[in-house]
Amino acid sequence: MVLYCKKIIILFFSLLCSFFLNAREVYTASIKINFDKAIHIVLPYPVEQTSVGSEYIESSIVEEKNNIVKVIAMEENFEEETNLVIIDKSGQMYSYQIKYDTLSSSSPSAFYPAGNGKDDYHVVLNKSNKAFVIFPSEVVYFQQGNESSLSVKQSTAKNILEISTEQFGFEESNVFAVDNKGNEYNVIITYGVSQHYIYELDSNKNSAKIDDNNQYLQDLCKKTLEEKRVIYDLGVIKNKITLSINNIFVTEKYMIFILTLNNASTINYDTDFTKFFFMDKKVSKNELQQYIDTPPLFVDSKYTFTTINGNSTQTIPFVFNKFTIPDDKYFRIEIFEKNGGRHLYFNLKNKDIMSAISVK
Repeated sequence: MVLYCKKIIILFFSLLCSFFLNAREVYTASIKINFDKAIHIVLPYPVEQTSVGSEYIESSIVEEKNNIVKVIAMEENFEEETNLVIIDKSGQMYSYQIKYDTLSSSSPSAFYPAGNGKDDYHVVLNKSNKAFVIFPSEVVYFQQGNESSLSVKQSTAKNILEISTEQFGFEESNVFAVDNKGNEYNVIITYGVSQHYIYELDSNKNSAKIDDNNQYLQDLCKKTLEEKRVIYDLGVIKNKITLSINNIFVTEKYMIFILTLNNASTINYDTDFTKFFFMDKKVSKNELQQYIDTPPLFVDSKYTFTTINGNSTQTIPFVFNKFTIPDDKYFRIEIFEKNGGRHLYFNLKNKDIMSAISVK
């Protein structure tokens, strides 16, 4: 009953405003909302006021750019349709019918009722790789979609956002940002493996482009893959699955591990994730094991351990910032099978990488 009465009040408010606002035609549209994406409506004029029809949603004017309204869901999977009314300072009224939609990938998250809409940017990341999004100028506002799946923070360089996740897979989400020149950016975030995790946004072309250095890393991966295998004693065999290092290469800045996964069984090996980290060699009974995650700097998307069919082999180059291994630690390489028990790992000591092959 309360919800019904509030909708009546909103409707009366809408009709009253329509009467006083020079009898302008009300702009009407529908919006699908969920917990995975933050909705933003970009208007041609600063916003005078907003009003929502129920407690299912919340709306607010973005202080850093007051022609933008942020709309978020306050309750998951609400069944009844609700509404939102916005009036801008020109007197134009906008009326939106809003309902919850669990399929985030089919739902847009940035709306431009006056036209001149911008294309979304697209960024890929995963649990092992943080994405760095570089904007043309300082970011003054940003809002992520699913706050339980994504971590978004502004870098020391104010024009960079660092986006990461602690989850293995998540529904498509987004980050909406505004820079100090008033440009808006709606960045769609998906889980996956990419050839790069550094994205430079161009406000004029609406494109996320690869950092120039990544072309060098792609060429480096291709070159090292073509080299003859020289290492045969670093790896592990379990349940007819072999994870091993073919070669280790080093440049002035980078270290490249060539890993091979061989499946000698007839059952496909579906990879859940591959993990790299430093760990203590010895830990006393009263101490916790310390792990330092060391994800690759670069993995070329042309190579992936997604599925290794029965009786087949895949080889992938992993690029890291150059490092050495402290005497009291191991560098561990692990791979986990999705929905299976064939979990493999092995440890490297510092002496194992001291004979890395020099490349340019």
